Amino acid sequence: MSSKDTWRNFRQRIGTLGSVWTRPRATVAFAQRRPSLVFYYIIAVLYGMALLLGDVIDVDVDHRIPDKYLNLYIFLGGPLTGIFTLHLFTFLASWISQLLQNKTAKPKVMTAVVYSMLPLVWLLPLMLFAYITMGPQLFLNHNIQLEGGNFSALLQELLDMPFSHGITIIISFALMPVFLIWTVYSIIISSKCMGQAMGSSAWKGFAVWTLTILVMILGGTLIGGILSLFGIIVF
Repeated sequence: MSSKDTWRNFRQRIGTLGSVWTRPRATVAFAQRRPSLVFYYIIAVLYGMALLLGDVIDVDVDHRIPDKYLNLYIFLGGPLTGIFTLHLFTFLASWISQLLQNKTAKPKVMTAVVYSMLPLVWLLPLMLFAYITMGPQLFLNHNIQLEGGNFSALLQELLDMPFSHGITIIISFALMPVFLIWTVYSIIISSKCMGQAMGSSAWKGFAVWTLTILVMILGGTLIGGILSLFGIIVF
């Protein structure tokens, strides 16, 4: 393959990062004809970093992870988590599609999984910007509470707070509708990607994803329960 062909293929790959938002089925169909494990792993690494950054934002992790290890958790644990998640999702979704009497090849399922990861990957620059500019303490302030009984009291509480606390609440409220729309659209994209891989409808893709996540939750709960019997707390 010439350098010109390599560059053209690279540009086409980059183009799929945007086209998945508007044409998920066509994007997955194109990627299935030219699969690239290296590209899939790059997306999985970015997905894992976004996943753990989201974990730091949404979950009270400061009782589990000291501040000084937070970078290690995100930038080393993230890539490992992403690659593990890619293979786990691929295995479970392939297995479930077979239970639904749809024998989809694993490479096709992996392609659907990768492109279903992209909506979260697109949020990574925003999360990294907040993490770098405002510091990890912004992500560890999970005990912020507003107790005012009316708008004036709430506003005064915001003004009295340290800047990082107040900006956290303001950004959270401002972005809530955006994240709601993003979540719904991400589910639609993931369903269409999986439906394309299976040669079926988006509804069947949605069913596969729903069952896959349920199996992961049940499996994680079971493993966590067994480990807790030995005094090991993982969640």
